[in-house]
Parts: sequence; C-alpha cells; structure tokens
Amino acid sequence: MKRPQNLVYALDEAPPPLVTALNGIQHVGLIAINLVYPLFIFRLANTPAAAVAELLAMGMIVLGIGTFLQARRMGPLGSGFMCPSTFAAAYFSPSLFAIKSGGLPLLFGMTLFAGLFEAAIAGVLNRLRAIFPTEVSGLVIFMIGVTAGIAGLRSILGSQADPVSTDEWWLAFLTLSTMIAFNVWGKGGARMLCALIGLVAGYAVAAMAGLLSVAQLATVQEASWIALPHFVNSAWSFDVGLAASFAIVGLASAMKAVGTIAVCQRMNDAEWVRPDMRSATRGVLADGVATSIAGIMGGTGTNTSTPSVGLGSVNNQRNHTKAQTRLSMEK
Repeated sequence: MKRPQNLVYALDEAPPPLVTALNGIQHVGLIAINLVYPLFIFRLANTPAAAVAELLAMGMIVLGIGTFLQARRMGPLGSGFMCPSTFAAAYFSPSLFAIKSGGLPLLFGMTLFAGLFEAAIAGVLNRLRAIFPTEVSGLVIFMIGVTAGIAGLRSILGSQADPVSTDEWWLAFLTLSTMIAFNVWGKGGARMLCALIGLVAGYAVAAMAGLLSVAQLATVQEASWIALPHFVNSAWSFDVGLAASFAIVGLASAMKAVGTIAVCQRMNDAEWVRPDMRSATRGVLADGVATSIAGIMGGTGTNTSTPSVGLGSVNNQRNHTKAQTRLSMEK
C-alpha cells in the first residue's frame, strides 16, 4: 500500500500514548451506543437486572476479543485494520423472534449458528460477488440502518417508553451539534476527538441541568473499578425454523464487513482501486468467529463498527479534498 499524504498515522505507526488512550475512550463511547440492542432483547426476556449487567459486561469482553482478532492477523483470521466490533442492528429483529420462541438459550444458540455460517461463507466471497453486486450490498446496508432507526424510534416514541422532555431534546441537540462542529471546523486533536468531546459536553450539561441525579449514578458509583463478569449462560438450543433468518443476517453481516474493511483499505492506500478480497476474507472470518464467541459467552450478534471506521475516514477525505483544491489553485 502507498501511504496517502493526508494520513495522520499510517497502519504500521503507533500514535503517542495520550492520543491512543483518548481515541480508545472515544471508540468505546461510540460502541457503547449499540449496547441498546442486547439491552432491549434481554429486557424482553424478563431477565433480572443483575443478570443483564453481567451479560452486558461479558458482551463488552466479546467485543474486545472481536476487535483484537480483526486488528491482529492470526493465521487466517483478521484483516489487519483497526476495525472495532460492535453489537449489530441487523441481529435485532431475528433475536427478538428467538427470545419470544425459546428465551435466552435459543437466542444464544442461533447467534452461535449465525457466526458459524458467516465464518463458513468467508471462503466463497469471491464467488458471491457476482450474485450480490454493489447495488444489492448497498440495499442490504441501508436496510440494516432502517432496522437501527426503528429500534431508536421504539426507545423514544414507543408506547412503553418514558416521555422525552424538552430539556432532553435540547441536550441531544447540543451534544450532536458539538460533535458536528468539532468535526467540521475543528483542527488537529479537536477534530480527531470530536465524538468524545461531544459526549463529555453532553454529560456536563446534563449534570448542570439536573438531568443526571445522584440516584441514577448510584449503581456506577458503587461498582468496582475492576471486576470480571460471571458466566450467566449455561444452555443453548437450536430452531430449524429460525435458521434461514439468522443465515440471512450472517450473510448481510459478511457483506457489511467487506464494505467496512474496504473503507479501511482506501484510507491507508493512495493507489486503492478495488477491495483486496484476501484481506476482506480474513476480516469476515474474524467477524464470524466474534459472533460465534458472543453466542457461546451469552451475547447477541456482532459486526464491524462502521461509525468507528468512518470517524477517521471522513476527516481524511476532507483533508484530501482541501489539498486537491489548494493544488488546483496553485496551478
């Protein structure tokens, strides 16, 4: 790969420890948003709050394992790019059906099946490209976004959702506006950490406005700084009737992973023309293994985090556009 001139840190470079730590916190903040999917699913199964906390904690460990497998090339696993794992919106609807049909054991068993299916099709991605062209892949990713949007609307406007106050709407607007402002007009570290700055500003304003009470933070204050979660799941089951749904989701996750890894390739290669399917295949295999581990350890399906990758991609593209404009003016 030929390094782009506008790339701040190349693939084989290590940023300073402070930059690495702050970016890590920022990525955790973005990934934590998708905790809403397993949270909804576990609540639907009437799982006790203490067990939900253990399952979510175990899920975070799974995401760490998935990110490690994706970034580090280990045998046939891993694309070699910093492409974090997150809980996927695509698994939301079939997971709800699994919960209603057989509870947590069926959810975990079908998640394991979906991960194994995605890992199995990783080796035939080149042949599937003729069946699933770019237009179909784009439609699949669009529908995944629609699913995520529906989940968000349910949490805000659902019949059982708590009403959103005017102050909370203003707080959401302020948080999002801060992220956008630093991403568009910020420079250097401020632009790189725009999402983290927006989250910190949102929490600070929420505390000053009284939207964060002591009672709401009591659980966090009482929790240990370091503690390993307990293994909650002890049973798995399988339903042939749900196999098709989870297989389709596994295929969609593989296609999304290819697109996300292609973005990583383009960011790091000035002469990028088309996706490197060898790297994409390794990445899809790692993604499938991560979902399988989620099913074993008691979690929902995972996938590559497009927002985490796009956070760096947008900045690089903007700098590239400015550089091209400046060069044209000089000519």
